Amino acid sequence: MLCEDKASITPRKLISSSVWPEIEAIRRGDRDDEILADLVTLLKSVPDIDAEAAVDEVFWEEVREYRVAVATGENRRKSGSFLHIVAGFEAAAGGSLKTRTAGILPFQDVRKGLALLAEEVAAKVKEIASV
Repeated sequence: MLCEDKASITPRKLISSSVWPEIEAIRRGDRDDEILADLVTLLKSVPDIDAEAAVDEVFWEEVREYRVAVATGENRRKSGSFLHIVAGFEAAAGGSLKTRTAGILPFQDVRKGLALLAEEVAAKVKEIASV
């Protein structure tokens, strides 16, 4: 799964101008070297995995999935949803619906909301590490 995580007070503009072109570049193969390098790094940390088979599957069988997540202001909601922010995902990523996941993390204040979330995650990591 290839992920694009963003935060913006103008999320639609960011998605249209940055995220969709990045996904389209991936689909064209323009970023295969970068993806391969990251994949190899990840696979080195997984014991007992057939790294060659995993790479073959990602590059030759095209089993890629895309996830787009955006943190933004609650004020970006239109007609009760945030669907307008990720409009165009199907055209950019192609494939079946099961290969695309999108999520919006709305906050009243994006910076404060993300800071609070980061504090909560850090506290949970410390709690897990102390067990």
